[in-house]
Amino acid sequence: MASPQLLWALTRKWNSFQVTRGPKAVLSAEPGNLTNVPGAKHSGLANARSVDVAQDPVTGKVTLALKTRSAATKPKKATHKLVLKTADPHRGNRIIKKLISAQFYNPRNERAALQRYAKTVLAARRAQRQSAGALKVRYGRGSQPYDFTARTKGVKPAAAGGDDDDGMPALS
Repeated sequence: MASPQLLWALTRKWNSFQVTRGPKAVLSAEPGNLTNVPGAKHSGLANARSVDVAQDPVTGKVTLALKTRSAATKPKKATHKLVLKTADPHRGNRIIKKLISAQFYNPRNERAALQRYAKTVLAARRAQRQSAGALKVRYGRGSQPYDFTARTKGVKPAAAGGDDDDGMPALS
């Protein structure tokens, strides 16, 4: 495997995970970059050991992925993935702290992983509440929630030759 310095030299100017927002904001969406800051110490591609917390878009489960140095030449075995339950976030926090500190990852990664896990759990709970109908979707600043069922519930069939709902006589 190539050294982290060589990998960072090759990918620092541009890679497929870089996202630009506006004239000065450059973010990184690469796996293993918990802070989304493009930099050598935050890079999940260039560093031999990295941590990633992500939510599966299909199942909604939160996974903790640890990139190990020992299996760097075997891409399938290079990352160890563990599914964390969102029902008990305190248990997930304990697991993250234990795994990262026991395997001597950088403490900066531990703090960033805990922050990312907290945000991911909140997003997962919000998505569950929204899909269950317990949370209304708001559009715009300070707007009222839009009720999607209002269009189909209150619609009356038009009368055959009488007045419509708007109070105007029917056109003949």
